[in-house]
Amino acid sequence: YRIVPEGKPRRAIPNLAKLSARELVAAMDSPNGWQRDLAQRLLMERGDKSVDESLRELLKATHAPQVRLQAIATLGLLGALTPETLTSAMTDPHPAVRCEALRQSEALVGTADSLFPAAAALATDSDAAVRLQAAFSLGAWPAEKSELLLRALAARADGDELLRTAGV
Repeated sequence: YRIVPEGKPRRAIPNLAKLSARELVAAMDSPNGWQRDLAQRLLMERGDKSVDESLRELLKATHAPQVRLQAIATLGLLGALTPETLTSAMTDPHPAVRCEALRQSEALVGTADSLFPAAAALATDSDAAVRLQAAFSLGAWPAEKSELLLRALAARADGDELLRTAGV
C-alpha cells in the first residue's frame, strides 16, 4: 500500500533495474531508504567495481549519514574497501558511520595492520554504541594487540550494561 495525502499525486517509483551502475550510485544519494537498499542490492548483484570511486565520493560529509553508512557497506560487499577509506570513515562525525567502519574493518584484520590504531582510538569514543562496536571489532584482532584495550573498556564500562553484557 502507498499512502498519500488527498489531492496529492503519488510520487513516481523509479525503475532502478534500468539504471547503469553509475546511475545506481547516484540513486543511493537519497533520503529514501527503499531506494538506497535497492540500488545497493543491484550494485552488489552486478558486482561492477567500476563504481568504487563514485561510492567513495558518497563518503564525504556533504552527504547524509545514512548515505555514507550505506556507501561503506556497499564498498564492503564489493570487496573494494581500503584501509585508507576505513581509517577516514572511523573519524566520521556520525556515530553510525563510525560503527559501520569498525564492522567493515574486521574483514581486513591480519592484512591491514594500519587499521588497528584507528579502531583502537574508537574504544574511547564519546558515543556508547561506538565503544560497544569497538569492543566487538577489537575482539577480531590478535589478543596481543587488543587485550589491554578490551580490559580498559571493561574496567571503564561507566555502568554501561551493554559493554558488561558483551563480556568485554
